Amino acid sequence: MDKDRDKRLPTLSFEQVAQLAREILLQQGSHLPTLIVEGHNQMVVSHLTPLEDTHEGRAQQMFSAGYVLAEANVIGVLKQVFFVCEAWMSFATEGKMPTLPPSEDPSRKEVLMISNLKVQEQTGKVAILEMLRNEAGDVTEIREFQEHLMATHADSPLLTAFIHGFDAGMNTPVNGGFDAKL
Repeated sequence: MDKDRDKRLPTLSFEQVAQLAREILLQQGSHLPTLIVEGHNQMVVSHLTPLEDTHEGRAQQMFSAGYVLAEANVIGVLKQVFFVCEAWMSFATEGKMPTLPPSEDPSRKEVLMISNLKVQEQTGKVAILEMLRNEAGDVTEIREFQEHLMATHADSPLLTAFIHGFDAGMNTPVNGGFDAKL
């Protein structure tokens, strides 16, 4: 590994990505599903559009993105990956879980999700930001909804799918194998 080159590529912080995502959302009124992949040699930013409709489709899309990026062999050793996307969320009320999927729930919240996975540490972070719109549909406010560290056994299948795709494309496991279900 070229240590001098690695020093020239500063690591993106979660806070930098979250702030940039907020700015894009406020300026453009939406945020395309965005994958930011940082390696020792290079950083790659890609929009995943259109994002598949089903969870299985999105997981396959993330696996494929990881595989193709690994085969291109441009980023070097994978350091971390970010995924930024809009989503709908439903919440339990009075201790009862929602019975409808978020897309059909009239009480759903529109959110911007920012997730990050640091490969070597096998840890990640997620921020969920509520998007508030005016009557014209413009984003007028973004509220921090939830931010927390994900445990190494937390369930984040899209990030896991990307890592597994990257592993498959490299034909060698990242850092000896990625065991966490992040």
